Amino acid sequence: MSDIDVTIATHIMGWGSVHTNKYGELYAETPESAPGRTRCPLFTESLDACHQVEKRLIELGLDGAYLTALYNEVGNGGIFLMRLIAATPEQRCRAMLKALDARP
Repeated sequence: MSDIDVTIATHIMGWGSVHTNKYGELYAETPESAPGRTRCPLFTESLDACHQVEKRLIELGLDGAYLTALYNEVGNGGIFLMRLIAATPEQRCRAMLKALDARP
């Protein structure tokens, strides 16, 4: 669990009461859950979790800013599309936060 995971859960996913339990696992209050009952995915470690956030960025209208940030994160050498596809969860998360910072 990193500060990036907490920031994404809070500021992009819109989840409240993000906290860790005594075992260091991340939990949050989501619209679909009882308070504090949903275990947060570690966005920086899971492509599946990143895809959930990417869908949320589309809903927020930040998909263009995200793609630009991801482009800058992975670099433009070689076959660019392959670099985007192969972006690690952590690279994607850093780009997500940059997209969030870019909103008006």
